[in-house]
Amino acid sequence: MEPLPPHPASAAMGIVAAFALGAIPFGVIWSMAIAGVDPRKAGSGNIGFTNVLRVSSRSAAVLTLLSDIGKGAAAVWIVRYLSGLPQPDWEFAAALAAVTGHMFTPLLRFQGGKGVATAIGAILIAMPWVGLISIAVWSVVLAVSSYVSLASIVASLVLPVAMMLFTSDWIAIACGAGITCLIILRHAENIQRLRAGVEHSIGLRGRS
Repeated sequence: MEPLPPHPASAAMGIVAAFALGAIPFGVIWSMAIAGVDPRKAGSGNIGFTNVLRVSSRSAAVLTLLSDIGKGAAAVWIVRYLSGLPQPDWEFAAALAAVTGHMFTPLLRFQGGKGVATAIGAILIAMPWVGLISIAVWSVVLAVSSYVSLASIVASLVLPVAMMLFTSDWIAIACGAGITCLIILRHAENIQRLRAGVEHSIGLRGRS
């Protein structure tokens, strides 16, 4: 599908759509549909992949992960289509909007997830090499530590630094830094548990 002629107003509408996409609580939808479990009422209360895996089922968790990645990717693609050209500032604004929608969804009284999967999906479309670097860092930290939260925090810190290798667009970099700040903010409790040595590891699995 060919993009529309460049039009900032259309791109702005795309950012609103990105927030709306991000606000779809797939973790709740899949967990309730497959296992009848509301992840907000079990485990950490988070609606993302890790808690759905822990309290619901593997199939619900995988679908949650794929859906959250997909909505981030779709958010950036929509803005790219509406703006007419790949533009880092618009696309990372869409990424930030999608992550914000995921974290503070109006459908759940402005509660939500931690935004990591949605951010990954968005960044892979907006700036693929940065997305791959973030995934590589996340994977290495997870393999060494077994803590999803620590892997997510470190990968988010790498994000704006990696962006500087591929763009000088300060608006895009600022949006990337905004995503980092939001992810770290949403991991505040995890940081406290990591410091106390009581954080949950990836070894805690859900039912099949």
